[in-house]
Amino acid sequence: LILESYGEKSASNQGLWRLDSKETADVRNTDLDLVKNSIRTIGNKLGFDVAGEDPITWNKKDTGLRSYYFFAQTTCCLGHLLDDSKRELTVNLPLNILVLPGSRAKLFLYRLERDPRLNDLFMSNWKVMKFRHIRQLSERQDLTVNLWETLLDGDPIRWEESTQLSMFDL
Repeated sequence: LILESYGEKSASNQGLWRLDSKETADVRNTDLDLVKNSIRTIGNKLGFDVAGEDPITWNKKDTGLRSYYFFAQTTCCLGHLLDDSKRELTVNLPLNILVLPGSRAKLFLYRLERDPRLNDLFMSNWKVMKFRHIRQLSERQDLTVNLWETLLDGDPIRWEESTQLSMFDL
């Protein structure tokens, strides 16, 4: 899964892998900056006070209460989210959102299956969104808070293949 998340099989030599061109440090750092800017753009568009870097927070303007914490990152290194001090900060918030590249989806799910602490954490007040979904939402002109909440799960981290029902027995 790690190889699939970061690399691609070599076309010329079976058994060899190489780093996917989208996975170089420069490309991923640029992606991360773009996604963080998209998160800020969406928050401002929806009328939140946007602050912070890691995490980025959206606060309700009228009350100052935090509505969302965004943890955007390029890797599936998730141990820092289990840190007690950071966990205390996020436990009473309406929603925490981990934002990852779509190529990390399988690795993220694998990590959840193998670490009960992470699984427990993400079963609480957490959602996971893909970079591309954040970018797509930031480009929507019709985005409202209600639409945002409806579309949060529009590109799920868990992908299940649909099955075509057979109409005839062959």
